[in-house]
Amino acid sequence: MLKKLFQGLVLFLVLLIPFRDKVYRCLVTYEAIGQRPNIAITNPKLVDAIERRSQNKPSNAEQLMSVAMDITCDHLQFSFAQAPSDPNTLVETHQANCVGYSAMFQSVVQYIIRKYDLEQQWQCKHLISKLYVCGVDIHPYFNTPFFRDHDFNLIKNLETGQTLYADPSTGDYLWIPVVEGRSNY
Repeated sequence: MLKKLFQGLVLFLVLLIPFRDKVYRCLVTYEAIGQRPNIAITNPKLVDAIERRSQNKPSNAEQLMSVAMDITCDHLQFSFAQAPSDPNTLVETHQANCVGYSAMFQSVVQYIIRKYDLEQQWQCKHLISKLYVCGVDIHPYFNTPFFRDHDFNLIKNLETGQTLYADPSTGDYLWIPVVEGRSNY
């Protein structure tokens, strides 16, 4: 009996892995409750990394997100501890929580938008959110800073209205970069 239960659990997990992003988006929703300012990139190491990875002008939100996600995840490691949120510092320390991940992602996207003079076409925001699981606000059930609020990003095409919500921290440690979000910001 225990062996069959274990086999069933393993099979369930194996089948869940390819669909984890869809399952996550069905279960978890990010609702924006605030916004953080952009931090301009001045660190030469980070500027160089962006220049090397952004050789082509992005034509859609997915491309813009992919480049920023790759750069962010290559330079950071997730930490539940207090950590700086300035990307210019993070590129040296490498340890970041969700605020640092979203700050770096935001700054990288903004750098690329400015590099290609796309301010009239693209917008990226660093948002603070509450997390809802199956429609239930989970914040009252946790006392950890991680669940006090959670940062994520919005990328919007101002011409088409296409909007993507990205969570660079879940993109790095769960391989789920695109999330379900709501924002009035």
